Amino acid sequence: MTRNLLFDNIKLAMVFLVVFGHLIEPLLDHGHLARTLYMFIYSFHMPVFIMLAGALTKLDESEKRSYKNIASIIVPFVVFTLLYELINLLGYRTISHYTLNFEPHWILWFLFSLFIWKLAFPIIMKLRFPLVISVIISLCAGYVDDVGSFLSISRTLYFFPFFILGYKLNNTLIAKDRLFNLPAIFYWALLALIFVGLFIFKEVPYQWFYGGDSYANLGVESNYGFVYRLFCYGLSTIAALAVFMVIPNRGEKVASYGENSLYVYAWHGLFIKVAVYFGIMSSVAEMSSLTALLIFFVASVLLTMLLASHWMASLTNKLLLQPAQQLLLSNK
Repeated sequence: MTRNLLFDNIKLAMVFLVVFGHLIEPLLDHGHLARTLYMFIYSFHMPVFIMLAGALTKLDESEKRSYKNIASIIVPFVVFTLLYELINLLGYRTISHYTLNFEPHWILWFLFSLFIWKLAFPIIMKLRFPLVISVIISLCAGYVDDVGSFLSISRTLYFFPFFILGYKLNNTLIAKDRLFNLPAIFYWALLALIFVGLFIFKEVPYQWFYGGDSYANLGVESNYGFVYRLFCYGLSTIAALAVFMVIPNRGEKVASYGENSLYVYAWHGLFIKVAVYFGIMSSVAEMSSLTALLIFFVASVLLTMLLASHWMASLTNKLLLQPAQQLLLSNK
């Protein structure tokens, strides 16, 4: 099957930003540039990923589709949850707070939420205004303090509209039709404007883009917390669409790495946890902000290309995912 180079390029670019964003977290209190860059990345990288997942989703409730979702999403989720817990046990001699609190382990929330979105998608699409309804549910959920990390409920609700939007815009995204027939330079300028705006309002909690906290936990006690979330939706949607418009639909050799974005996403957290345990992250963070950013950037490129390599994907499948599928799933 012929692969979509645009989608593979987008997945590669976004998973690189996932890695880079996690690596620069120790720098958030060390300078305005790192904090702004972090907020900028988080304003669109997961919305783009999720819109892409929605664009590639079909309204198919068949048993075959359900089996495929379990094999490609739940099995990796279970396997890497066990790996992350093993690393936690070896390093800290204790079970992580994620498992104790029934939360997906750190970055694995995305896999868990993706499975929920695919389950809920055929149901909500039977409604007349699924996108509007999903946004309203998310806005209301922000008022409930108990809707948080437990089973990734808050993030699942917050990011679901992006999944639906991706499905609605699939033809535009797949064909990469220029929105409003505007040139690429317009979208680059738009992204630059968003970056400048985030730099000016850098004191705004970046956790707004996580989608995992209630309005009260983010310091908004008034009845107008939904306005802040609506603004985040608007900003993230504009930034995400701009990203779709500027990433090239060429470069087959580079794009081939994007095919393996799942392995980068799932594995890189283990490397970061090991780096944190041995003090590597904190040592780099003690350097000047620009030096640390450069080191983390290079490390992100190298780690992304390593984990996206075809031999890494093959090794992961043969040693982990395929045995787990044989153990957990009935033959189809």
